[in-house]
Amino acid sequence: MILEIVFGVYAVVSIFVIVNLTRKTERLEDWGEQLATKVTWVQDRFKEIDSKGHFESDDEVGTIFSALKDVSQVLNEVLEEEDQNG
Repeated sequence: MILEIVFGVYAVVSIFVIVNLTRKTERLEDWGEQLATKVTWVQDRFKEIDSKGHFESDDEVGTIFSALKDVSQVLNEVLEEEDQNG
């Protein structure tokens, strides 16, 4: 009798934890996709503004431009891996 109650409580707690973690994972995936979209959009606008390469060649702005490009590429790679894995 006691063992059944313990297993029942364990099952209820486990279901709650699984549902909670699933919601958080979905929210994190949505956030990552939104962030990747925004970074790509910013990168595209940056390229439009810097069509002649003046900003990219500048030391301070060029560093930010390169960092933004790197972040966008990393996020796109992560999202592509997610698409391939399921």
